Amino acid sequence: MSYPIKIGATLYWLAVLAALLFDLPPKVDPILILTGMMIGIFHVVEVIAVFTLLKDRLKPTNKDILPILMFGAFYLRPKLEATRS
Repeated sequence: MSYPIKIGATLYWLAVLAALLFDLPPKVDPILILTGMMIGIFHVVEVIAVFTLLKDRLKPTNKDILPILMFGAFYLRPKLEATRS
């Protein structure tokens, strides 16, 4: 996974955290919170899928949970491609 993707995702999650902790402009605040919740739910589903449906293929460890929650498919894609037959 490239550094621009890591930096972009980290900045996005910091913006979501700022929206939760501080009063941002009214048009920005609910959008960040809503998209953060939606993406967060998708990432939780990805973690569940990795540890159930894909566990034999990817052999996940507990170290994979945080990167999946932060980067989602950007983290999983190289791992999936490496195991492709």
